[in-house]
Amino acid sequence: MLPPTARDLPQGGRLAALLLVVLAWVPGGAPACPALCTCYVSPPTVSCQANNFSSVPAGLPPGARRLFLQNNVIRALRAGTFGPSTVTLWLYSNNISSIQPGTFRHLPALEELDLGDNPHLRVLAPDTFHGLRRLQALHLYRCQLASLPSGIFRGLHSLQYLYLQENGLLYLQVRLGSGRGLGQHRWRWPRGAGGKGLAVGGALEQGGGGSL
Repeated sequence: MLPPTARDLPQGGRLAALLLVVLAWVPGGAPACPALCTCYVSPPTVSCQANNFSSVPAGLPPGARRLFLQNNVIRALRAGTFGPSTVTLWLYSNNISSIQPGTFRHLPALEELDLGDNPHLRVLAPDTFHGLRRLQALHLYRCQLASLPSGIFRGLHSLQYLYLQENGLLYLQVRLGSGRGLGQHRWRWPRGAGGKGLAVGGALEQGGGGSL
């Protein structure tokens, strides 16, 4: 015997069935969420936070605009994991120690990237953030970054907020190129700031010299 369809159910049952379908559907062709995650339609969101994931769960809906993966134990990020529609990507409070080159390169819509509170993240490749022309907020606070490679922020013309507090950085010089936001200036991280400040305002001072 075939299971009843929504049309066969009483009115209350039909509404409940339709609600389950709506909550499970995310644009992009994925019929359901990854196991232990929750999906929402508006805006298309996948929440996989605080589930003890050691890697990014497989089967993330490619049409999702917001991905919440914080408070897990994810160790590495690999290219091809995140879809091009991603606007907000939260990966804070994990165990990330490596980011494969190209992980973020094909995310043209990305506006906020939070990699903060990853105490095993000590090194970033020079091209880690290249191609993120719409990125407005980048969180790298409370990692173990002692230095940053030359040119790592080059091309981030929309960047307005850069969070680097509670790292081992003694100084920071940033030049993003022409454009809006930070791209109009060079900023130096004062040696006496102890790595506690923001890259817009906060404990930063304008300066010259080399550029990142």
